[in-house]
Amino acid sequence: MLASKKSLSREETTLVNIEPVGRYGLTPVWEDGHKTGIYTYEKLRAMCECDECRKKRP
Repeated sequence: MLASKKSLSREETTLVNIEPVGRYGLTPVWEDGHKTGIYTYEKLRAMCECDECRKKRP
């Protein structure tokens, strides 16, 4: 059985770069070197908290 990790290190949570993925999204690069996950522009817009974006939501 694997032990669960309770917290992330500073290196795992420090963003050092954002790389484009094609013409549809971005992938974050973290200080520890991992860069898994693609955030589509559509998903990022849906998560946006600014007043303009929130007004456009149903």
